[in-house]
Amino acid sequence: MIKRAIFTILLLFVSVSFASRAPRAQTSVQIVNAANFSHAVAAGSITTAFSTEVFTTVTEQATSLPLPSSLAGVRLLVDRRPASLFFVSPKQINFLLPLGLTPGLHEALVVTPDGRNLIGTINVHDNAPGVFTVHGNGSGEAAATYLRFQIEGQNYGCVVLYATGVNTSKASLVYNNVEYDAQYVGASDGLVGLKQLNFLIPINLLSVAPVDSFIRVYTTTGYYDSNKFVVWFY
Repeated sequence: MIKRAIFTILLLFVSVSFASRAPRAQTSVQIVNAANFSHAVAAGSITTAFSTEVFTTVTEQATSLPLPSSLAGVRLLVDRRPASLFFVSPKQINFLLPLGLTPGLHEALVVTPDGRNLIGTINVHDNAPGVFTVHGNGSGEAAATYLRFQIEGQNYGCVVLYATGVNTSKASLVYNNVEYDAQYVGASDGLVGLKQLNFLIPINLLSVAPVDSFIRVYTTTGYYDSNKFVVWFY
């Protein structure tokens, strides 16, 4: 129940200020990572579409799984494939980027209730890690869960982060310039598009002050770094 509540907050607490400050482009839709607003996204990730145009005059969110392909009369197609929708408002759509997309540029087509077609370009990578933060703007304190464990007499702090765009099982948390390997990388109670990453840090190495951090995910060809955020084990 706690994780599902966190997930709902993460989906809806996306800063709409991005749309207002974004320059008007030739295309009318901008596609970004829902966690950090980077234009780099990954297949199967939670993704956001912003526009200076109006998608719809009402706001609607999905209330059950599987996610619908239409909300408030709005549809979003990725390379002509319907995408599953979390949330639709006049200038914002949160959707699940379909699985199976190859790295490169892809087309997003938003079909509005009044029949308009709005076009955007999706920049797909094999991984594009974005960590959700408390203020929903991709920076500041991470939207994290903090726990304490004792393992074989050693005390640890456990940092549980929530991210999207992670399509690998090998990841680390860079905290105080030291990398800590993830103990778990996977689905968070089966919530689509959301990945949970658990990290253990010895208690004696935890700072009492906020620490700028980021996650690094590894692939066979290299690694990808997430947005920077603050870990505060208070």
